[in-house]
Amino acid sequence: MRHHGPDMTTLDPRPTLLRTLEREGFEGSVAVAIYRHIDAELMKSAGAAIVLEPFEDAADTTLKRVLGSLSGKDG
Repeated sequence: MRHHGPDMTTLDPRPTLLRTLEREGFEGSVAVAIYRHIDAELMKSAGAAIVLEPFEDAADTTLKRVLGSLSGKDG
């Protein structure tokens, strides 16, 4: 069997979805979650109003809680 280019699972559909929503006149806000920080600008430029970074956000929250615990404050 011959391979005919990238398969569908390797392409991120979110930029296309965001651009399609904008082109079709969608006026709401769209949030997307990313797992690689380097994808943030791509999603913003494609039209995402909010870009969530679960791993980075979890690390920030954990750091605040640890520092709060060490300083005697509950974080």
